[in-house]
Amino acid sequence: MPGVYMSNFPGNVLRPTPPNNNWVISLPVPSTSTFPMFDPDSDSGKFVKGIVLKRDQLLGKRVLASTPYMTGDEILATFKKVFPVAGKNASYHVLTSEEFKNNLINYAKMPEFAAQELLENFQLFEEFGYYGGAKLDDSLAILEDKLTTWEDFLKKAPATKDLE
Repeated sequence: MPGVYMSNFPGNVLRPTPPNNNWVISLPVPSTSTFPMFDPDSDSGKFVKGIVLKRDQLLGKRVLASTPYMTGDEILATFKKVFPVAGKNASYHVLTSEEFKNNLINYAKMPEFAAQELLENFQLFEEFGYYGGAKLDDSLAILEDKLTTWEDFLKKAPATKDLE
């Protein structure tokens, strides 16, 4: 069960915002909400390898594919650390439900039903927690290879490739 794709952040959730083009995370949940960050391009195979090697002990169990949970504050702090110039005035902005949906409909050209579904998905983060708040320890224990960290991902993300 994959976590939140890291690739959804730079350039989408975390992006330069007019009028001054400061980088902003804009989501309909508080910055204290936790996100299980996952790089599917680099880390899917690492979880598959762990599952194959530990098949017998994992039959009938869920594997939660994610790095340890990060809060929105930690996600932003890492961006500021990796890109101190671009991150100097970076911030986290909590959108109202209406603002979030309108952004998806008007700028991302998402149909209303899809915007509503994405909004409800984010609301679950705060109310119940991604994965229902389950601990990640057992899933992380099956790994033999190091996962991509959010910091490592930021350094290679297309949306941040030209930042200092």
